[in-house]
Amino acid sequence: LKKTKGLRMILATDAIFKGGWRPGWIDSSSLCGVIPGTDVQVRLAAAVLDRPRYISGWNYDRNAPGGAGPKPSRKAVPAGSVYFFSILNGDPNPDSLWLSPVCDETQDNRDGFGAALWGVWNSDQLSKGE
Repeated sequence: LKKTKGLRMILATDAIFKGGWRPGWIDSSSLCGVIPGTDVQVRLAAAVLDRPRYISGWNYDRNAPGGAGPKPSRKAVPAGSVYFFSILNGDPNPDSLWLSPVCDETQDNRDGFGAALWGVWNSDQLSKGE
């Protein structure tokens, strides 16, 4: 893995990000960030996504803000979406990241959103057009 120049993240479950399709831990202008729970700095090289899914539900807690009733709809990046990252700094260990959640909000992670499958990606393939 020390020779690896790229990582691939596949969403196993729908994910909710503040930036819509882009994880909040990735800067919108530089497309760089740090993988949650690690010190690995990456740059987003590409993403393969389908249309967003809309998630809602029902709140049964009458004491919650807004009371009981329908929860507001939120956009989610669908499971199966793939993100390709170039590694800028740090030693990645995809095994330690396996199925770790990557959503921006802690509660979304607790609710099972954003479970990610990590793997090695040969970023040289991008420049060769493979």
